[in-house]
Amino acid sequence: MIEKYIEENIKRDIKSYETVDCLYKRYLLFCKFYNSLPLTKTKFHNQMKYFCISVTDTRKRKGRENKVSRWGVKLLPCKY
Repeated sequence: MIEKYIEENIKRDIKSYETVDCLYKRYLLFCKFYNSLPLTKTKFHNQMKYFCISVTDTRKRKGRENKVSRWGVKLLPCKY
């Protein structure tokens, strides 16, 4: 099911990044729309690594302290 989520919601874009929280919130909407049981946040993050979706970035930046981001992805407009 995670493959379908990636296909419908994520576009690879080297100049963009999304926080893991944003990606996971969209995943929860996706699961609710398709009536499927969602993965935990940790398992979701691991699946993103498994499918080589972007690179994890934990650098500290002004205004985004302690937020884990994934570089190289952009969320497509929500259809849920």
